[in-house]
Amino acid sequence: MKNKLPAYKLFLTTLLVLFLLQKGIAQQYFFKKYDVEHGLLSNEVYDIIQASDNSIWAATFKGVVQFDGQKFYHYTKEEGLNSNLPRTVFEDSKGGIWVGFWNDGLNYIANGHVQSFNDSLLETFNKVIQFYEAKDGTIYIFNTRSILSYKEGRFSLLHESSAEIGYAYPNDVVQTNDGIIWIGTLGAGLVKFTPEPFNIEILKNETHNINNISYSVYKNHKNQLLVGSYGYIYEYDGLHFKEHKLPGEHDKNRVWSITQDAQNNYWLALYGNGIMVLDEGFNVVQHIHSKNGLYDTYLYKVLIDTENNKWIASQNNGLIRYRSNAFSSFSEKDGIPSTIINDVIEVKDTAYIATDRGVFSFKDGKVMNEYLKGRYVYTLAKDTSNAVWNVNDFGYGIVNGTTFNNEEDTYYTLSIDKDQKKYLAGNYFLRTIKKENHKTVRIKNLQSRVTQLLDTSFLVGNNNGLFEIANDSLIKVPSLPEDFKTIQSSCSISPNEAFFGNNDYLIYLKKDKSGYKTKVFSKNKFIGLQGFNALKVNDDRLWIASTNALAQLDIKYLLEKDSIVMTTYTHDLGFIKAEPLDNALEVFENGDVYIGTSEGLQVFAPSKFSKNNTPPTLKINSLWLFSEPFVDSLYVHGDTYKFSYKENHITFNLSAITHTYPENVQFKYRLNGLPNAAWSKPNKESKVSFPFLPPGEYEFEFTADNGFGVWQENTEKLKFTITAPFWKSSWFWVGFILLFFIALIAFISWKASVKQKRAKKYAQSLLKAQEDERKRISKELHDGIGQDLLLIKNSLAMNATKTTSLVDKTIEDIRSLSRNLHPAELEKFGLTKALKSMVEQVAEVTDLFITEEIENIDQAVSKEKSIYIYRIVQECINNILKHAEANAARIEVFVKETIHLSIQDNGKGFDVQQRKLKSKSLGLQSLHERISFLEGTLHIESKKGKGTKISIKIPV
Repeated sequence: MKNKLPAYKLFLTTLLVLFLLQKGIAQQYFFKKYDVEHGLLSNEVYDIIQASDNSIWAATFKGVVQFDGQKFYHYTKEEGLNSNLPRTVFEDSKGGIWVGFWNDGLNYIANGHVQSFNDSLLETFNKVIQFYEAKDGTIYIFNTRSILSYKEGRFSLLHESSAEIGYAYPNDVVQTNDGIIWIGTLGAGLVKFTPEPFNIEILKNETHNINNISYSVYKNHKNQLLVGSYGYIYEYDGLHFKEHKLPGEHDKNRVWSITQDAQNNYWLALYGNGIMVLDEGFNVVQHIHSKNGLYDTYLYKVLIDTENNKWIASQNNGLIRYRSNAFSSFSEKDGIPSTIINDVIEVKDTAYIATDRGVFSFKDGKVMNEYLKGRYVYTLAKDTSNAVWNVNDFGYGIVNGTTFNNEEDTYYTLSIDKDQKKYLAGNYFLRTIKKENHKTVRIKNLQSRVTQLLDTSFLVGNNNGLFEIANDSLIKVPSLPEDFKTIQSSCSISPNEAFFGNNDYLIYLKKDKSGYKTKVFSKNKFIGLQGFNALKVNDDRLWIASTNALAQLDIKYLLEKDSIVMTTYTHDLGFIKAEPLDNALEVFENGDVYIGTSEGLQVFAPSKFSKNNTPPTLKINSLWLFSEPFVDSLYVHGDTYKFSYKENHITFNLSAITHTYPENVQFKYRLNGLPNAAWSKPNKESKVSFPFLPPGEYEFEFTADNGFGVWQENTEKLKFTITAPFWKSSWFWVGFILLFFIALIAFISWKASVKQKRAKKYAQSLLKAQEDERKRISKELHDGIGQDLLLIKNSLAMNATKTTSLVDKTIEDIRSLSRNLHPAELEKFGLTKALKSMVEQVAEVTDLFITEEIENIDQAVSKEKSIYIYRIVQECINNILKHAEANAARIEVFVKETIHLSIQDNGKGFDVQQRKLKSKSLGLQSLHERISFLEGTLHIESKKGKGTKISIKIPV
């Protein structure tokens, strides 16, 4: 082969790689694995892509999966796939996903639905290995024996391999800017495919000096073609291939995929040798393999997503995500003497680390020296001369010098002040060490866990709280929560300020002339932290090592604005899962953070950490009614959903697709249409429910951050309507009001008609009554008065005495008849005397025992109404005389806001309801008409055998 490296360059390259490998041995990178335990269908992943909605799609040994950063969605034969053995996945320009199978053709997935194709070509050429889409939308399908095209719903055969060409097993496809599609094959060389005009050319070892095994093809940012082969990368300049040999075992360097990052470095997925990163000059920058913590070295593909995460498709360990080597973990297998790291300090760019087996110095990922081997070292401190002091289970002293025996007590903490005094604290003793003398003081229940020096005081934290040592005794620091005990950590901010922490609180403390001033912050205020195991101030930032995370907190915002501005690094970002030990935290001058844990040392280099500044992709995964999913098509009306008033409990399942820190994604939402529809507070709940929504038009709106506080500005919205019940709808009320008015008009017309008919009938009855009255009067005149006058005429000649008597009787009859036609008393004396006179006359001329109690109502009644009231009483008395068969009656008339008339008898009574239905009595009708004219009310009480009482009320 041509273009081989000279021997000396190959030697230097090998040395460089060996150096990098050696350095890498002592550095554990952070990888996150997604396997079957996390929801992946199989741990063998052949192909991965990132779709336009930022979700990850993968072809696995048992089906296809879609991953949104939080959850895996499965596509298998149960969901409609042709097979559970996909080979590749591909997204077209419309957002649809094409799936090619080893032996079962292909499927198309759009909006969660799987589409199959019935075509004889797919039955013949059913081993689909790769897809590619041209600018005109044509989909090219690469089979082990053919090239097919799909356009406008139709499949066509473009090429079928022949023995002469030897076109065998395509493995990867790419198109360069000149429109040529390059196909890497396993055994048949590189295929150069020109769609228009159609042409196939095979580039082989025999013709172009390139390995016939082309695992991968890639177009770099310069539009140059790269070919990954067996131990080599080939660079094509348009005429010739230039080979670049990869260092290491040739057999393991099978370049299965190539991709380029933002820095233009090449990431190679090697089948057998992990990941190799090359710069643009094809020099090895990084080699990541099992010694760095990579789960699997047999890899099919590396995908760099939009957030700069590296996704690795492995043969045996599922999907592996890698972002940066900002976090490095060191344990015994990396050469450190012990994994129990009790304390860390920095001295001249070198870390001194206290363990349960002594002290070791550490620099550039390597152990430099070891001291006090076998000793349990609790803590370290340095003096102004940079001498490193320690406290161990035997005594105390300089790590590389003399150790003084602890005779009185076992000391656990060590502090050195500006005057070079050393303070050792233990269970019961506090020891002060000066150059010229040592002083030991016994303090009961000292039990020191943390000591903190201030300018004017010495503080001790133990299992009972925070205390100041004064006059050789403990004085509890005031203004602290009663349950603030078991102090785990402390650090100074200034000579008179410090932080203290435990599992529940972070305490800020300042001492001045007036005493102690404190601020108490509950753990609940710091979302994502489970406590304050270790603290360290660096510039205006407080570093916090918690059980589950490392955090960087802005001190100014905390103390001045009581606001939390914090960046959190969790296990998913590389922070070790082992619990940080108490106060085992140091921040170096270069910004690196060292954390001591029970499972080794962890180093965080913030300068290497690339924060994700890409906002998430928002999506409403589904809507539920009463906690149950529903069929969208039944409720979609244009661009909105419509639900009935009974379907008023709606749940939104939200998704914010981001892959760097999905566990810390926060959501905000609001429901426009509700009164005072304000944004919710940020929270991690991706399921939002709105129960018992009233009818109306709504718009649900939400947004989310990417886990690092970068919020998506373009909110996701969904409109829906809850329809009112028909009796609350506007058309119902319009119709109801219309019907009401129609009914009202009909009722008024009917009532008027009834009234008119009644008036007509009454007029007829009145005419008949008048005629009857005339007949009666005529008869009385003829039979009574006429007869009397005839008798008078005859008796004038015969008997004068008898004549006088007849004349008197005739006169009385005429007067009675006159009174019946019109009462003269009413005109002369008024209504009250007229009524009383009527009662007296009835009592005189009838056998009815009648009594009265009639108040003077003349002033309350007009002349016009008087005759009607008189006739009403007259009619009632006439009815008693004619029909009641009563021997007693009583009349009451009085005024109390209204005129009250009461006529009561002890007669035979009658059935009031039946009488109302059947009676055609002119008297009763006349009574109703007269009362109605006066706008009064009539109430009749009567029972058979128990008399009748008529009550009438007439407005004044």
